[in-house]
Amino acid sequence: QKFNEIVADLRTNANQSGQETFLSLYTFHSNSTLRICQSNINRVTGLSRNDYTTLGSSTALLDAAGEAVAYGKSLPDSPNTSFLLLILTDGIENDSKIYTERSLNKLLSEVDSTGKWTITFQVPPGNKNRICASLGLHPDNVREWEISDKGVEDVRESMTSGFTSYFNARGKGLKSVKNFYVTTDLSNLKKKDINKLEDVTGDFKTFSVPKEMQIRD
Repeated sequence: QKFNEIVADLRTNANQSGQETFLSLYTFHSNSTLRICQSNINRVTGLSRNDYTTLGSSTALLDAAGEAVAYGKSLPDSPNTSFLLLILTDGIENDSKIYTERSLNKLLSEVDSTGKWTITFQVPPGNKNRICASLGLHPDNVREWEISDKGVEDVRESMTSGFTSYFNARGKGLKSVKNFYVTTDLSNLKKKDINKLEDVTGDFKTFSVPKEMQIRD
């Protein structure tokens, strides 16, 4: 159910931003399986309960990530193409046979250097620092999630928020982001902190726009 809600959130953001978007889905345990192959987001119907089964405690996390990136690299590319990789795991690596941390780090570094890839992970508690260090990931593209009903809901909310910032960045011409899971939290902001801010009103000019017009004018 949450996967289908996440797909719906992705669809909404893609359509609102006017970005043509295609989705591929891998599931993994001791090996990875391509379940949805390069499908237009508006044609993705989601998964049913019969589509999902648990298959023991094996987690070929490195292989799943590596195969997903290798598949993305094989797709047709263009100057306006970008790739968003969302990896969600409730376990740590324990069964990969193709990729090692070193070889996956090299592959992720290669695609990251193109400026077209945003690579994100959601991992169990206590694993963020290690996976960032071993795979060379941007820390703000990795978050830990609690494996519970609330944790699953938080996964969806964090991805939805990330979609919004990602597609906003794409609308500005950017092809990747390094802070997919970072949001501005003002809940703990106190009045005394605001009083410490410097008033810079005089450093800016305000222009009234009486009607719809080109911003360059």
